Amino acid sequence: MNEKLLLALDLDGTLLNSALEISPSTRQSLLEFRNRGHVVTLATGRPLQGARQYAEELGLTAPLILNNGALVAETDGTVHKFYPVDVETGRELLRFCQAHSLSCSFFVGQEIYMLRPCALSDRLHRRHDLTVPRVAQNPLAIIARGVTSYAVIVEPEKAGAVCAGLQSHFGGRLHIARAGSHFIDIFQPGVSKGHALRDLAQELGIAAANVIAVGDNHNDLEMLEFAGLGVAMAGADAVVRSVADYVTAGNDDDGIALLVDKLLRSGNPLSLKKL
Repeated sequence: MNEKLLLALDLDGTLLNSALEISPSTRQSLLEFRNRGHVVTLATGRPLQGARQYAEELGLTAPLILNNGALVAETDGTVHKFYPVDVETGRELLRFCQAHSLSCSFFVGQEIYMLRPCALSDRLHRRHDLTVPRVAQNPLAIIARGVTSYAVIVEPEKAGAVCAGLQSHFGGRLHIARAGSHFIDIFQPGVSKGHALRDLAQELGIAAANVIAVGDNHNDLEMLEFAGLGVAMAGADAVVRSVADYVTAGNDDDGIALLVDKLLRSGNPLSLKKL
């Protein structure tokens, strides 16, 4: 394996186990991968504040793909790309959420705002985004500053219907994707992890054939389709597994470590497509 590879990893359900930790074997495998001259980045729906500690734990130096590709930034906050949601469409989204009593959060800079108080949203943002959200006192003024992405947070049994309702109402005016059991992520059309990964690979001078992307949910589809090798976790959504070239073990079974070990032993990573 002489050519440099770019490995893009989703966080929740992929790199992180159920305790939201990186296992020691995964950490060691990724260190060896990087020591061989390859590049590792994160590609997550989380904002920078929810991803930074994991990037630092792994010693990553490449720009990170954040907020589903709406933001590409370094761990110190240096911005490479930023694609905010159209303000007028964002206002319409807030009205839609108010009319349907949906809990809607929005990411502005390093802050997370909630449209209304919601214990579930508060708990999940603290756990996954490592940030204490604030209830917006003047949401229309806040979103005028530039929203990286929105998130509608619901109980898992309601997520499918709510996602379908949002997609029906906003059509192609917003990109709406399931991201985990509770989250429906909403961002500007044309924005995706796949789009950001393509740009990052070009920036790093790495051909698409040498890009490996790993994920487990609908917001990972575009990057798995773009990558030379798209990998799904064993616990991934069926749609994600159907587009993947390869399926590795689950996030609680060291799926990333097993994948990386196979890549390091293989003279041609794309040969995994045949397994």
